[in-house]
Amino acid sequence: MEPRYGSQGDGSGDSSLANGMGASGNRIAAMKETAVMFVEVTYDYQPIVGTGFFDPPQIRYESAFNVRGRQNNALSNTQNLRTLNC
Repeated sequence: MEPRYGSQGDGSGDSSLANGMGASGNRIAAMKETAVMFVEVTYDYQPIVGTGFFDPPQIRYESAFNVRGRQNNALSNTQNLRTLNC
């Protein structure tokens, strides 16, 4: 099933999600200098015993989480760790 609100990576390089993501009238958007992780999961439930009278239900869940805040969003190596190559 296709996602309802966009695919992974949408909005990462442009302002297409500037007004938020989610159901109309209940959009989730990050505040200035913050980040939000939006999760959408859809599962077509297949019961062990047939339903007989109706189609198997589809389970949907969506949620949003604030990404843990940082004082500095730049990547750095303040511990001077050695770079490993594979």
